[in-house]
Amino acid sequence: MSSDTPPDAGSRRPPFVIEFLGTPGAGKTTLALVTVDLLRRIGIAAETPVGGARDAMATTRWGQAIGHAPDRLKGPLLWRLFSLRATVEGIRWASERGELRRYVTTSQHGRHATPRFRRHVTRHFFTLVGRDRISRRHAPEGSALVVDDGFVHRAATLHSSHLERPDARTVETYLDLIPTPDLVVVPLVPPEICTERVLARGVWSHARHLDADEVGRYVRNASEAVDIARRRIIELGWPLLEVPNADRPLEQTEAELTERLVPVFVGRQVPA
Repeated sequence: MSSDTPPDAGSRRPPFVIEFLGTPGAGKTTLALVTVDLLRRIGIAAETPVGGARDAMATTRWGQAIGHAPDRLKGPLLWRLFSLRATVEGIRWASERGELRRYVTTSQHGRHATPRFRRHVTRHFFTLVGRDRISRRHAPEGSALVVDDGFVHRAATLHSSHLERPDARTVETYLDLIPTPDLVVVPLVPPEICTERVLARGVWSHARHLDADEVGRYVRNASEAVDIARRRIIELGWPLLEVPNADRPLEQTEAELTERLVPVFVGRQVPA
């Protein structure tokens, strides 16, 4: 199993990493933001990789230079710096983690998904890797990093599309290679409801050519990949929290998250 500590972390205590795993439309991003908010309310410094991007870049040498720019330019420039740094960090990671890099790149060659889809998920994977490294490096010591689309969730995207169902062995192989999170949160939502949500909010930019039936097939296949990943996570003994997130108010899901997450952090040192 891989260590989840960046190579340059030194003796610094890494953040507590919470990763979400869920079918598209299950509410991962919404619940990740809810989780950040509830952790802050109990005194834990918490952020998502995207939410903390500009603050992380502002502490760098280039970020400090951007600090002298007009206010209207600071935000866009810091985000651009973050994107560039994420690309660099993704390349560095690829040079260090050969086994997982080879798996991700070679596993896409034999897929039945379209070349466009395979290129998108491969490129997006390495972008997320770079964001992950930056976020862990700049997170306050003892804080929580809440990731709605990270290594764990890629188990679904890398192994399913509207043209193919996931293969259990390849999903399991991938999970055996990725960094181990401190906690995995799985929003439980039937694929039919997830499909309705995806169609209502708008399909992803790389999949706008799909019709409603194809979107439904993709969501069902992704849901199957999530189930395979969830079972493997249980076998590996990773901490897992499953939360129903369908046919009930968000406040009820938030209350359950609070009730079940707070004990995880009891006794942890709160960052100053």
